[in-house]
Amino acid sequence: MAEAGMTAKSANSVDYATYKDRSVWWLWPNSRLMRYQLRGDYIVMRIIPEGVKRTLRTRDFLFESSEPNGTESEAIRYIGVVLQAEDT
Repeated sequence: MAEAGMTAKSANSVDYATYKDRSVWWLWPNSRLMRYQLRGDYIVMRIIPEGVKRTLRTRDFLFESSEPNGTESEAIRYIGVVLQAEDT
């Protein structure tokens, strides 16, 4: 677990969070359950090998409500645009 909100990035904001820690659990062999500092939200990530130098990562976002709020939408964008590019 790690304390959230330690940077100024809008995706890391804890202004409206009901949960202010980040937790990550690895589920063998290739899944990860992540609880971030949003409301009661979870991300399920699966890492699927597609070859020697290639993997496919999928993420399912699970929210308290049926639609993400503005902060959650920004976090999804940040993960898909910024973090994904950093990982390639």
